[in-house]
Amino acid sequence: MNRLISTYGEYAIWQLSVRSLYQLAEFVVCQNHEHHTKRIGDNFQSEVLAVYKEELRYYERSQTLIATTADDQIIGSIRLMNWDREQPLPMQTYFNLSSFEKALPLSTNIWHIGRFAVSAKAGASGLTLFKLLLLYAMRPVYESDNDLALAECDNKLLRIMRLMGIQVQSIGESMEYLGSETTPVYATRDGLTNFFSKNRWLMDRCTTVAIA
Repeated sequence: MNRLISTYGEYAIWQLSVRSLYQLAEFVVCQNHEHHTKRIGDNFQSEVLAVYKEELRYYERSQTLIATTADDQIIGSIRLMNWDREQPLPMQTYFNLSSFEKALPLSTNIWHIGRFAVSAKAGASGLTLFKLLLLYAMRPVYESDNDLALAECDNKLLRIMRLMGIQVQSIGESMEYLGSETTPVYATRDGLTNFFSKNRWLMDRCTTVAIA
């Protein structure tokens, strides 16, 4: 069962249960098609199944958050996984970065960000939900001096994040991935400080139900 974290206006933010992973996969794939191809492709169900199976593998080490509407429709999502350095990441599989982790100190706690999407149906609230999901998911990295966040980031999303004050560094060349030009990146606490300083007040305005 999903666990309610907080509410903001007409939206609720939940920590996702394993039973809702397939619904998450459908939302993420649908958003990918809507943003990049403007239509649902013929391979929709196979893509959903692939995302679902990947999230099942990651689930035990992850915190997956969704934002929902009053009628329980997913309107946004993000997943933060505490990486064990063994489960293959997309940037290793698809971006030819199979051994990058060997350059990282063993003491560094590594997180992987994925499934970040906000539906255009959120309208004027979309940017606020965008920021809130990032704030909640990235808090473990921001609150540690030695943590590192990795992500395969759509280049359009990457530009928006940088405009909002999130400093990320690329660790490889961009390529076509999941329907858009995507760059593998990382962020540290220092890179998140400006964003948290400007936007953490949003979390204070939420009605907190439980601590994630």
